[in-house]
This record gives sequence, C-alpha cells and structure tokens, in this order.
Amino acid sequence: MMGRIDRNRTNYQIILKYGLVMLPLLFLEAARAANGADFSWLGLAGRFGFTLAILILAWVSNPIGRASGAIIFPSYSLGLPGLVVLAGVIYWIWGGTWAAWLLCGTVLSLLLVSTELAPSKWRWMATGAFSIVAGTILVAMTQIETRFAEEEFYALVQVVLLATYWLLLSVVYKRGFPNRNTKNAPNQISIPIMPTLVAIIVLGSVGIFGTLRAYQSSFYPTRVPVYPEITEADPFLCGQVQEEEQVYLAADIYNGMLERVVANPLKEAPDLALLALGTKDAYWLDEYRTSILKEAHSGAFSGPANSIKYGQYQAALRIYYYIVMRQAFPDLFTVEQEDLLHSWFTAINRRAQTVEWVDWMYAIAFRMQPKGPYENQETGAGLLSLLESQRLGDASLSKENQAYLAERGGGWEAGFRNSDDAIIYQPEWIHNAFFQSIYAGSVNIENAQRSFEWLLLQSPPNGSPLSYNHVGPVYLAPPAYLGAQLVEDDRLLWLAGRSLDYLVANNLPLSAKPGMEQVLAGTGSSPKAGTCLIYGSSGVPTQTGPLAPDKIVFRDGWSEDASYVLLNLRFSGWHRYKATNAIVLLAKSGALVKEATTGQTLAWLPAGRSLFRDKRLPRENLNGLVIQRSGLSSVIHELTGVGSQWAQDPPAYAAVERFETQPGYDFSSSVIEDWHGWKHQRSIHFYHQGPVVVIDTAKGRAGDQSALIWHTTSSNALTNNRLKIRDGADPAEMVLVPLQAGQVSSRFTQDNGNRELRLEFQPSDTGSLALATVFLTGKWTSAQVNLVDVDGQPTIQIVNTTDEILLPVQEMTDD
Repeated sequence: MMGRIDRNRTNYQIILKYGLVMLPLLFLEAARAANGADFSWLGLAGRFGFTLAILILAWVSNPIGRASGAIIFPSYSLGLPGLVVLAGVIYWIWGGTWAAWLLCGTVLSLLLVSTELAPSKWRWMATGAFSIVAGTILVAMTQIETRFAEEEFYALVQVVLLATYWLLLSVVYKRGFPNRNTKNAPNQISIPIMPTLVAIIVLGSVGIFGTLRAYQSSFYPTRVPVYPEITEADPFLCGQVQEEEQVYLAADIYNGMLERVVANPLKEAPDLALLALGTKDAYWLDEYRTSILKEAHSGAFSGPANSIKYGQYQAALRIYYYIVMRQAFPDLFTVEQEDLLHSWFTAINRRAQTVEWVDWMYAIAFRMQPKGPYENQETGAGLLSLLESQRLGDASLSKENQAYLAERGGGWEAGFRNSDDAIIYQPEWIHNAFFQSIYAGSVNIENAQRSFEWLLLQSPPNGSPLSYNHVGPVYLAPPAYLGAQLVEDDRLLWLAGRSLDYLVANNLPLSAKPGMEQVLAGTGSSPKAGTCLIYGSSGVPTQTGPLAPDKIVFRDGWSEDASYVLLNLRFSGWHRYKATNAIVLLAKSGALVKEATTGQTLAWLPAGRSLFRDKRLPRENLNGLVIQRSGLSSVIHELTGVGSQWAQDPPAYAAVERFETQPGYDFSSSVIEDWHGWKHQRSIHFYHQGPVVVIDTAKGRAGDQSALIWHTTSSNALTNNRLKIRDGADPAEMVLVPLQAGQVSSRFTQDNGNRELRLEFQPSDTGSLALATVFLTGKWTSAQVNLVDVDGQPTIQIVNTTDEILLPVQEMTDD
C-alpha cells in the first residue's frame, strides 16, 4: 500500500513538474500571438525544449545547503557558469544562432540558481530583481550586437516580456524542481554570499556602463567609406543634363504661395501673419491679432513638453512672424496687448530652459548634461536666437540663453546638413540656421548655398514632395524661395515654381514659413545638374561626424516626365533610417516604386514615438535586400515575437565602388558588407529616356534566407514575372529577371488608402541572391527582356521594335 502511495506521489510530482513547464511556455505563445508572430508546431516544440532545458540545467546545479554566510554547491555546479563563459566565447568567435540559444539558455539558468544567494525572507524580492536583470541582460546583448537599431520602446517591451518569462520560470523552478538530496555528495564547494553579491553588483555596474557607452557610440561610426572625387569643399559630384526651357517669375511664385496659404483650412498665427503682410487686408490683420493673442492668453508652447519638444520650433515661428509684423505694422497691438505678448514670450523662454524627463533621454544618448533647449535640428538654438536678437525673452535668463548659443549654436557657421536622415528635418534645420544668422548678424553663404542645394539635387523633377523616413511630405517651394532670397540662386527660384505647380495641380495647401513674406524679383531658370553622388555631414546634434555617403540621385532631365531614381546610402544619426543601399523612390511622371509608409500608430507609446516613422519603419517596408535574423536577435524574436523575421540593422553606410555619368547613360555600384556575414552589391544602369536596370547580388552564410523586396504603385497582378505598373499616355512596366533559381511572390497591400502590389523574390538556395529588375517606360514599354548567353557571358537583352540593349551581368555575379 505504501509503495502505491509513493508511486502516486512520484507520478503527481512528475505531472506537476512537467505541467508547470507549460506556464512560461503558454506566456510566450500568448506574447507571440499578440505580436502577430507566425505559429508552427516545430517552433512550439523548440521553445518547449528550450524552457525545459533551462529548468533542468538549473536543477542539476542546485545548491546543497547553507553554512555561516556561504552556500554549499556540489563541485560540478561550477560547470554552469563555465558553460556560460564557454557559450559566450563560442558566440563571440564563431557566431551562429545555435550558439546564441546556448548562451541565452545558460544565462537564464545561472540567474535561476543565483536567486539562492538571497536569504529566505528576501527570496521573492531577489527573484523580482533578478527577473528584471534577466530580461535586461538578454536584450542589452542583442541591442549591442545590432547597434541599437530597433526602436528603444520596442526593446523595453522585449525586456518586460523576457523578465515575465523568467519570473514564471522561477515559479516553476521553485515549485516543480525541488532541491535534490545531495548533502552527502562528494567534492563540495563553498561559495561565500557577500563577496559573490558584491561581484555581481560590480559586474552589473560594468555591464550597465558598457551598454550605455555602446548606445552612445551606435549613432554613427567615426570611419566612413570615402570616394576619391568627394571632398569637404565639394561634397556633391554631378553630371549634366539639358536645361529645361520653362522659367518662373518670382512675382508669380510669391502670389501663388499666398493663394496656397489662403487655401489652407487650418490656418494658424504664422499663416494669418503672412496673408496680412502679403495682402495688406485689414481682415487678415485682425485675424492674426486675434489668433496670436488667443495663444498668448492660453500660454501655448509654455507648458510641459512631455515627450515632444517640437513645440519650440512652432513657438519660434510665432516669434519670427511677430517680429516681422511689428516692423510692418508698428501700431498693431495696444500697450496692454504688448505686455501680454512679452509675458508669453518670457514664459516660452522659461519653459525652453526647463529640463524635463525627455531631456534626460537626449542627454544620455548625446553624452551631455540635460538641457531644456531642444537639440534636434538646432530647434532650441533657433528659438533662443530670436528671443535674444530682439530682447523678447526673460531678462533673468539672457546670460543663460547666450551661454547656450555660444556653446551649442551652429547653423550655417558649422555646416550645411542636418544629421537626421529624414528630409523633412532639413528645412526645419535651415529655418533654425536662419534664425541663428539673425542673432549673429551674418550668413555663411557657402554653407547656406550647400544646405539648399542638398534639397535641390534630391528634388523630383515634377515638383512632387519627398517624405522618406517620416510620415510628412516636404513641399520644397517655401525653403527654395528662402534660399533664392538668401543666396541669390535662380535655380532655387525655379524649384520653388516647379513645386508650386505641383501644389496647384493637386489643390494642396501651404503653411507659412520664414522667407515667404519677402517679395522677390527676377526669373528662375532650370538646374542643369544631372545624376549626382551626394555626401553629407554625419553625427548627432551635439557631435559632428565625418563627411559620409548620403544619396545617389539619377535623373535624365528636369521636365515633368523625366526619369528619376533616389538611392539611399546611410543608416546613421538620431532618427535612423534602415534604408542602406535601398531605393527610396523610382519615378517617371509619378512614382513607380516607393516605400510602404503606412503602419500602426501605437497609443501606448509616447506621442513622439507612436508615429510610424524613422526607427519604426521596418527594413521590409523599403526597396532592397532583406536577410533573416540571426544570432541573439533571432533568439529574442523567436521567444517574444516582437518585430519581423528580417534583420533590422543594416550597415551604417554603403560604399560607392563606381559612379559614372555619361551623355545618355549613368551607372553606380554600391556595396554593403559584413551584415551578419552578408555582402550586397546593387548596380544601377540608368539609360536616359530608356530603361532603368537594377542588378542585385548578395552572398552570405549557407543556411541563411534572404529576399529582395519591391513596393510598386501598381494595382495590377504580376504575370510571368512581368508587371504593368501604369497604362495610359505614359505607360510603365517592370520585369524581374532571376539570375538564379528562386520564386517571386506578390501580394496586394494598402498604403495611404491606395491598393499597391508588393513583390518579393526569394532564392531557392540559401546564402546567395541574384536578381535583375528592369523598368520600362515610354517607347521601351512592352520590350522583350531575356537572359541570354553572349560569348559565354550571361547577358540581359532588352529589345523593342527599333533598338536593342545588351547588358553583361557576369561581373556582377562573380565573387
């Protein structure tokens, strides 16, 4: 009878032990489902085995007992920390996802055993602390390996999920895996508690400091690829195209911009000021006065910023237009109203110099003491410059304002390029540079010229806006008009006119920006710059990095139906853009290929992080190579389901191997290397008034999956690897030519309400990819595209009714 009871007890313990294992496993499955991760029985079995292995490894290493400030372990328990070290060394030297699983599993097991160091009465508190440590260690190692490429708040979610997983592991460990009766085990070892705890604290502190330094160093490398003909004095290398016949009159541009502001249904104080200045109409004058006084009464832009400090830029626009309006209409406000406005500006100044919680985030990232003025786009410097230039700020803060400007101010005196890689930030930086020049009393014309030219050389020929790495489009009419005023470049006036044409044709409104109030004279003439290799400054707002690869822009003219391709070369800066060696836009009379910019806005994130932009834009939403996650990143994704299957940490820069511009033909070859063992070469053959051929070749580790993704604007289906993107008077097609065996899949998506086709080429073999993509427009539409053999070389043949192009590809596919 007693034997049966013992057997029942043993069976119960077995059921309890292995049943409890399901608790942390079920949590993982729930987290993965909530994050939209794919389910497979094989994956479930793997996660079950991983969970069980952690518990068994910890159970085998259980302590025997305690004795006067020490814990007694069987000597073989030292194998667990030894295994952690061995796994770390193996992963450090050889890498491999299997080694990452071993490292993560042994670390979690060691932390389970380490809770035994705490006295019984503190055990649960220690367990809670160790759960946070468990999640933080795994995510920190992953973030360091991937150069902190993932959104910081997503990393925090991973920490919470992994900490909870480990906490559930500890419950199972305590309840289902009791200490074994090994008190008489030979070869025991005594571990002193206090020295061990001190060692853990020291190691933890070193780890925190090392992680922080790695984070601060992750935004940009100090060594970058160079190109022989690019210098600090000449950062843009361009070919030439024929000048466009169309010209624009400055007066027409000025009046046209006013009309676009009138059409703005959401007019704010700066817009009303601009209309009052431009029309001299008492109606707009009264509207402006009412609006600005209402904002002053409400204390707009003088309250807590929370997670968004963009309000300092909006405040600066109000102050700028207040200054301009006072000069044009000295009697606009009564004495009492002036007092109210000055009190408001004083409050804005005080708020700008107030350190808030978000400033600590910037301070940690930028290696600086926390400051209230917003560092990004030099927004704080722009605001304080206006306040100090007219003595509108708080008199008691004047010295502090001036000290900040002396220390942090830069603008055109320091460079020409905003370091954040989203085009929307360049005009904001230009405005803040302009405000700083008002305070300084001078303009560095050379850098100012380059700052506007950087926009000009990237602008699409039909005047349409760009919007990469951000949800907001950039209409170039306002900054181009300011540039024409400051540097007297008639190409900028022409760009303002072309951008305005697009706004009018699409009935789009404008908001007032600095410089739009000036009435200019003269005529804008078309640029002659053709295809360009563009370098730009790098770094973060408080640290200037080296001149680095930025963009390659292909164009065959400036007419509205000219062909255009924009290739991104970088993934660096604060608002990082995961588009290294990816095509931002391919267009002819409208976009043919663009990025997928629609994504979920997450209410639980701070407002500044909830928008689907910059680091939240996943690599697979862009047009380029994707590779599967590997190593620690793969393990964390498999456990939590956060993110996608594709790696999100492309190299910081693509090196430009060749760049050529010729009459009728331009070419570039750019390479990213050492992306988890992968090398990707993208070659672009740009025939003027002809096809555009993009050849992608990549080689990586055997067993690693890769894919090449295109986001087209087509609503048609793919047929035999051929896609009709657009019909009508200006048709366009694309043809995929696999250079190795593989499969092309397609699916329709919705982007900003438009039905669009996403194409994905996935090679049959792992560890390599080779694909040519041919874009056909104009007379080349419906041309035959074949892969043929010419003198023993694989060659792309493009044939229409009158012409033939033969493009050898062997040199692109060889190692």
